[in-house]
Amino acid sequence: MIKYISAAVAVAAASVLTAAFSAGATAPGANGQIVFRRYLPTKQPTSALFVVNPDGTGERQLTRPTTGVTDNHPSWSPHASKIAFERCRKDHCEVWTGGADGAGLRRLGATCHRASPTPTCDERGAPAWSPGGRAIVMNRAYGPIEEAFGIKYSGLALTGPRGGHLRNLVMSKPYTGDLRDGAWSPDGRRLVLTVSHSAKAKPANGEALFLVKADGTGLHRLTPWKLRADQGSWSPDGQRIIFRSTRPDDETFGGGLYTIRPDGTGPTQLIAPQRRKMILRPACSPDGSSITFAGSGAGGEPEIMVANPNGTNARSITHGGALSPDWAARP
Repeated sequence: MIKYISAAVAVAAASVLTAAFSAGATAPGANGQIVFRRYLPTKQPTSALFVVNPDGTGERQLTRPTTGVTDNHPSWSPHASKIAFERCRKDHCEVWTGGADGAGLRRLGATCHRASPTPTCDERGAPAWSPGGRAIVMNRAYGPIEEAFGIKYSGLALTGPRGGHLRNLVMSKPYTGDLRDGAWSPDGRRLVLTVSHSAKAKPANGEALFLVKADGTGLHRLTPWKLRADQGSWSPDGQRIIFRSTRPDDETFGGGLYTIRPDGTGPTQLIAPQRRKMILRPACSPDGSSITFAGSGAGGEPEIMVANPNGTNARSITHGGALSPDWAARP
């Protein structure tokens, strides 16, 4: 099995990034707006953040990145007054925050870029606000990159809402894979995360959900490796974790939706895996009456979907391609 360093016992080291789809805790309450990202019609890949009401009305654009910049993986703050998100420029990604209206954007970390990221010039992404709003968990990665195994260090780190007091939470040993996509439990005591093994770890190229305490201790596997689970997110009552399960024979974003209890019991399939049918980043509504995810819409383009908690009656609330939803409680 992959070896880990806990923040409670470790030297500061290591860390995370790459292709992630994180979300924060779903704050209990009345259903507010859904934030998501959409690619813009530009010559170079460019994506911005938008918000929309759960019924598909009131869509508006929040961020206005320059051409070639991609804004992605948004996460609402507990009272829906701010949004944390990932901003990528070419091969470098950073974490930013801004107001719910898209104003007051602020980078969390230094302005820098290196071919081999370092601890002082690292890669950051997929942020998620803690339930109390005092911390943000993020993917963090640095070190030389090997083609066969990826970046040397990969894991989760915590920072304050203004970017201070950065510390590693849990990290992998060199080149053994990624620890990514941290999502808080509603009480803020634990996080669910995805562990993706490289070919160097056992099982080779395995993928599963793990749980870890908010102090970095108690890391343990939640789902069986054969399920290939990722992108976990908590229900607002903390009783279930919704996640995606990918097919090993499908190299697209195809997958199914499942839920499981935090003690590892009661795995339940909501939507069966289908080849070439996109399912990404599931999350629950704040009132627990619905779920959302990015799924294949008309013509196979990704759209923000809303469905019943059991996965039935899935319908698109966007048009024109959309990904990475996060559902806010009404302020």
